[in-house]
Amino acid sequence: MLETRLIEALVKENFCQVLTPIIMAKGLISKMSIDNNHPLYDQIYWLDNKKCLRLMLAPHLTML
Repeated sequence: MLETRLIEALVKENFCQVLTPIIMAKGLISKMSIDNNHPLYDQIYWLDNKKCLRLMLAPHLTML
């Protein structure tokens, strides 16, 4: 698989693989200073009232 080959090649060159969560807690969003009044808040894809998709998974987000 291409992904596996890329990972192996980069690790051999002393890069390291970093995995980040896909789902974020609402508390992490507030740590980024995005609260209910922030223009981006309504654009976040919420899975429920406490969890949302990681912001980089939502490329449609833009500042108003």
